[in-house]
Formats: sequence, structure tokens, C-alpha cells
Amino acid sequence: MKRFISALVALSMLPLSTLAAEQVNKTLDVSTMPTVHIEIIRGNIDIETWNKPQVKVTGTLDEKSEGLLFERNEDSIRIKDKLPRRLNDSNAKGSNLVIMVPRKVNLDADGVSTDFQLGKLEGDIDVETVSGNVNATQINGASTLSSVSGNINAANLSGKIKFSAISGTIKDTNSNGRVRYTLVSGNLVSTSNAEDIEAELISGELEAQFSKVKQLEVRVVSGDAQIKLPGDIERVRAESVSGDIELSFSKKPSASFEFDGGPGGDISNRLTHDKPKKQKYTRAESLSFSTGKASASVKMSTISGELTVRTR
Repeated sequence: MKRFISALVALSMLPLSTLAAEQVNKTLDVSTMPTVHIEIIRGNIDIETWNKPQVKVTGTLDEKSEGLLFERNEDSIRIKDKLPRRLNDSNAKGSNLVIMVPRKVNLDADGVSTDFQLGKLEGDIDVETVSGNVNATQINGASTLSSVSGNINAANLSGKIKFSAISGTIKDTNSNGRVRYTLVSGNLVSTSNAEDIEAELISGELEAQFSKVKQLEVRVVSGDAQIKLPGDIERVRAESVSGDIELSFSKKPSASFEFDGGPGGDISNRLTHDKPKKQKYTRAESLSFSTGKASASVKMSTISGELTVRTR
């Protein structure tokens, strides 16, 4: 009896959120390539694949959860941890779930303070979170990974890939295909093997090695970009407002080069002995020259930043 009373006393001293956490273990049959919608406001979500025509959810729901919505409508599966509209417990851990899906799947996952881990998927993948992190590996298809203030870590993605971050960091390793990066005040570190790449930065920093890129577009407002490129590039367009852009080539490319230094920019040409020319009544610099057969095209412009080209 004393042990029973002691146990009750111990339980009564636990936070209510601990007592309210609900364990789930549910499974639904699906088609060969289902569409899975996931909406988890906060917590940690691990999306894994298996060789079964089923979607399975296991783990613990949010401490404030009003229940798990897990339903099928034809080829579509919806997973949602239902929470009250007003959440006052900012220290809650949130949901901790493992979601098993077929390898071929169309996935749409949304969260607020939610961390997502996912990998080995084929299909249209869209993951968005506000303050959470996204870790993605071995995804083939059309992928969109987005976080406002969290970090995005991706490895071995292929297909049409879009990364977006506001104040977080994007780290992309060994991506292939067509890649788009968008950052506001975050940082981008990339070693991509994609042949078609576009990067847009507002005030972030870009450090990249694009070893197989053929088509490259870079737009920078007040951030800086340091980009390593192959010598067989086909087309480069790089422009900045007040940021610096440096392009370093593995070997001297065979290309035509055009630089516009704008009213307050500088041009640093370390590929040839050609020097920029200044306009007669302003300090604006410009430069044009060609190397080899000029089969490629490189155009760079700035308003008040520095443009640099060199070999490494």
C-alpha cells in the first residue's frame, strides 16, 4: 500500500504535459505512389522509407495534442497532430514521430517549430518549416526545402531542387540536376554537381564549388559570393548591388567576358592582362575581352561592389 501511495504522489508531481503525451502506432494501406500531407506544428519528424504499400505513424504526440488525424482519401494520406489554437507552453517538446512511407511518394510536409529528417525518397517533395531544421538525403525528383530561421542540410539530392532560407544556413552537398538557392540574410555553403544553378542572396554569404555547372546565374544585393567554377563553363550571369562576387576557374575558360562596374564598383581581372577602362567624367569602370575561341559567355555587373575573375 505504501508503495502504491508513493507512486501516486510521484505521478502527481510530474508536469501535466508529461502525463498528457499520447503514444501512437497506426497504419494505413496506400497505392503504389501515394500523396502524403503532413502538418505538425512543433516537434521532431523522421520520415523513413520501406518496401510496403503502407504509411505508418509511430511515436509520441505533442503534450497539448487533441489527437492524431490520420486518414486516407483515395490516393491521399493526411497526417496532422491536432492542437489548440492558442499554445501557451513554449517549452513543450512537441510531437516526436517516425513516419514510414513507400520510397516512391509525393510528400507535402509543413511545420512551425518542427525539425524534419527525410531520405531515400523519389517523387515531388515539399518541406516547409518556420524555425525548425530540415535534413534531407538521397532524394530524387522535384524537391523544395524551406525554412525561415532554421538550417537546411542536404546531401545527394537530384532533380529539380529549390532551397529557401531567411536567416538560416543552407548546406548542400553533391546535388545534381537543376538547383535554385534563395537566401535573405542567411549563408549558403554548397558543393553541388548540378549543371544548371541559380542563386539569389539579399545580405547573406555564399561560398560554393560548382564543379560541373554549365549555366550559372547569381544575384547578390549586399552579400558576398565566392564561387569556384570549372573551366568548361558555358554561360555565367552575375550581378550585385553592393556585394562582392569572385569567380575562380579551375582553368582559364574559352569565353567572352563583359564587366560593368557601375558608378561605384571595381573590376579585378586576374585572367588576362586586360585592364578596366574608366569613363571620362565618372569613375565607372568597364571591361571586355575574350579568351580562346570565346565559345562561352561571362557577364558580370555591380553598382558598388567588386567583381573578380581568376584561376586557382
